[in-house]
Amino acid sequence: MALNLKQIEAFRAVMVTGTMVKAADALYISQPAVSRLIADLERDLGYLLFNRTRGRLQPTEEGNALYAEVQRSFVGLAQVETAARALARDSSGMLRIVAMPSLTGEPLTRAVAAYARENPEVSFEIEVRPRRHVVESIANQQFDIGVTTLPVETPSIDVRQLSEGNSLCVLPRDHPLAKKKVIHAHDLEGETFVSFSTDTLFRIRVDRVFDDLGIKRRMKFETRTAEVACNLVAEGAGVAIVGTWDVPASKRPELVMRDFEPALPLRIGALVPAHRPSSRRVEMFVDALAASYSADPGAETRRAS
Repeated sequence: MALNLKQIEAFRAVMVTGTMVKAADALYISQPAVSRLIADLERDLGYLLFNRTRGRLQPTEEGNALYAEVQRSFVGLAQVETAARALARDSSGMLRIVAMPSLTGEPLTRAVAAYARENPEVSFEIEVRPRRHVVESIANQQFDIGVTTLPVETPSIDVRQLSEGNSLCVLPRDHPLAKKKVIHAHDLEGETFVSFSTDTLFRIRVDRVFDDLGIKRRMKFETRTAEVACNLVAEGAGVAIVGTWDVPASKRPELVMRDFEPALPLRIGALVPAHRPSSRRVEMFVDALAASYSADPGAETRRAS
């Protein structure tokens, strides 16, 4: 039994749209043509894919099972298409970058701008996704470079460390604790907190510090970006713990930055697919990222505040 691709496309269209008429519109063919393709597919398979009740189609158990298999095949085909288009972009001078929301600040944009000035023929696409999706996207070779927190230990990914630093406490300038040079977790007992989202690695690590010390906080705000967190602190909504690389997001004069203890060592890395040779374009951009992240912007900001 050799199934016809047009039959499978017609079946999928009917499952997605729910009717023969809408499936015909989606495929740019006539409704009788869709009906004929479905009938031929059912005959070739030897079982019904739909029950026809009062002019309405209801997938059979076999129809639902077949649709699940068809969807897996179409997802695989979509991944092949994505990879093929990525190859075309690479040959024409495109760099596709995917980064965590908290790592889309000044170090990344500074590296992009500096590289673009030196390489005007290169175009950029910058996507923002949660950490897990950054790792998955690079493992699936959907992007050229990923920027995320470390560690990342995946055989299909090469990791290049860009920066290492510690966490900082962000406070309103008129907060009583702003007079201190170092903020300890115990100092923040009972404070209202602006935190990163619960599914982020940084949030998990920060929560563990306070939980291990038995320190209670008022958990009132959650966000995925340092910019939002710092802006909320500037408005007096609470305090926040951020990474050194987040400092450029907190340049509002209403804020001060202080070292936080116990120290939370933090590493930033560039991810590239392991099973394909990196182009010179990618390697040069990784170097630009490393140069941008090499300075400690937190030290300058802490001295200034």
